[in-house]
Amino acid sequence: MSLAKNIICNTKAVGAEYLELGIDTLSQDNIVKDIPVVNTVTSIFRIGSSVRDAFFCKKLIKFLYHMDEIPLNERQKFYDKLKKDDKDFGEKLIYTLDSLDEVKKAEYLVKLYKGYSDDKINYQEFRRLSIALVQLFIGDIEYVKINASEEIVKGVTGRVLNSVGLSRKITVVESSDFNAGDEEPFYFTTLAFKLRDCLRD
Repeated sequence: MSLAKNIICNTKAVGAEYLELGIDTLSQDNIVKDIPVVNTVTSIFRIGSSVRDAFFCKKLIKFLYHMDEIPLNERQKFYDKLKKDDKDFGEKLIYTLDSLDEVKKAEYLVKLYKGYSDDKINYQEFRRLSIALVQLFIGDIEYVKINASEEIVKGVTGRVLNSVGLSRKITVVESSDFNAGDEEPFYFTTLAFKLRDCLRD
């Protein structure tokens, strides 16, 4: 079985008790070896006992735990779909997990995979949103999840979301109702609505 298929489909050994393990505990080799998929990944990539390595394991465990909530037949379906759209998606999954700065984002990454599997987003949108997940402050991601609508987003949040395609600047014609002293206004984009729908599912 390929590494990617292992990660997507072989998740049963990851129980809720592993979610509570701290980085100090995960840095111990015997703990990681008790979780087959995690042990496989750490062995292939020679992941050791540094803080960064333990943090990667924590994110991987979170990802696997939430992936296991999706029925196996659905996971098999989107594994086959992913393999067809991008033969290197397994490497990109590992790189994305490694790049996440919050464990919670690993759960959101699973939701993006499910959104892609359910045809809520296409593969290009999936990749764009995966990159946004890496780059954004988690508070801004939560903001999109809760607030993405036809309403306006302003200030720093609007500018940051604009940098990853989740908001767009309001045009001169559209901004006629705003005063010069107001914070720069933005509208959420269709991609932001799709992210919201994936995260709420």
